[in-house]
Parts: sequence; structure tokens; C-alpha cells
Amino acid sequence: MNSSFEKIVDSLIKLHKNNKEGMVVFGSSMYPVLKPGDIIIIEKAGNEKICKGQVIVFKNKEGKFIIHRVVQISGSTIITAGDNVKEFDSPIHINDVVGIVKNMKIKRPLSKIERNIRNIVIKISKWIFSRKKR
Repeated sequence: MNSSFEKIVDSLIKLHKNNKEGMVVFGSSMYPVLKPGDIIIIEKAGNEKICKGQVIVFKNKEGKFIIHRVVQISGSTIITAGDNVKEFDSPIHINDVVGIVKNMKIKRPLSKIERNIRNIVIKISKWIFSRKKR
């Protein structure tokens, strides 16, 4: 029987073969939307405009990959924060963005309560950030 780690590695290899990039979530800063062990599928930002409310992957000054939500954009400067964090991250340059989270593969079955909370957080985040665009 494969360990959880082997299953995650297998999933990432399959994603790479399909020309998609996958990344495993390790922290809890995006809880309840993402939990450790979940896999995110990212696409390069390219010509697609990065918008408030989107979850992005970027490299911070220490070279670590961070998965957080965009809370503010001013020119080529982006400010992000984790959904489970009360403080904003240090500003980053748009060139530090690795990609935009396009899909998620939840590693474990969610309870009904976890699914409901996750869906509510996603809907509220999208609603808040869409209203700020007006």
C-alpha cells in the first residue's frame, strides 16, 4: 500500500505530464479553504490579469513559495494575506508571482461542516473583493 507521501508524489507527476503544475500545501494560513496535504493546480499568470480575491503562488524574499489571496494591487505591487492570518504579507512585485491557483485536489474527505465552511469562505471572499472593484 502506498503512503500518503507516495500518493501525493504520484499525483504531482501525473499533473506535470498533463502540462499542469501542482504544489502541495504545507501550512495552515489558507485554512479552511486549503489544509496541509491538499494539492493545488496552478497556471502561470502570463497575460491573464491578477485580480483581488484570487489565490496566487509567489516566491517571498527568503525564496519560499507562498500560497495566499490577493488583497490589494497597485501598479506592479501586490499585497496578499492568508485567509487564516490577521496580517497582510509584505508587498511583492508582480514578477514574483509564480502562478494563479486554478483548481484544488483535496487530499482528505471533508466533513459536511468543513465543506460548508469552505464554500462559505470562498463565496464571502469573492463577494468582498468583487465589491471593492466597484
